Amino acid sequence: MKKLRNICTVFAILMTLLFSFDSLAQMKMSSSTTSNELRSNMRKLWEDHITWTRNVICCLVDNLPGTDQAIKRLFQNQDDIGNAIKPIYGEEAGNKLAGLLHDHITIAAEVVKAAKVSDNKALNAANAKWFANADEISAFLSKANQNWKLDDMKKMMHDHLKLTS
Repeated sequence: MKKLRNICTVFAILMTLLFSFDSLAQMKMSSSTTSNELRSNMRKLWEDHITWTRNVICCLVDNLPGTDQAIKRLFQNQDDIGNAIKPIYGEEAGNKLAGLLHDHITIAAEVVKAAKVSDNKALNAANAKWFANADEISAFLSKANQNWKLDDMKKMMHDHLKLTS
């Protein structure tokens, strides 16, 4: 379970690096958004992602009250991340990323629940879905920005997931 709790920190670090690349700052943004504001906003969103993901994992593992509210807030964070990239990549891309991140969180909950009850069959199935989702996220990111190579994105996402198994 300790590894499951570390997922938040690792994912946030990786995503902060991903969204801090200088190439992102050079892309077309709305006239009211500077590259520093974008970086700052993305860091805040990924810090929120860390906080709410950890909260949800702890709630699920320890059967804490407030689980439904924490899950709702975490899903809102995924929408916020999708909305944040819309000025750069467009409405469709923002919605697609939010959807992929929703799937990521939903599958993560399956992984946590299966690990909690030591159901290896369910855990293996959930992990397979999670890695497939990671590949989808990697492909999306790589397609969105030519500076983010597919192999690099897959390695980052796979490393992120392996830390939880």
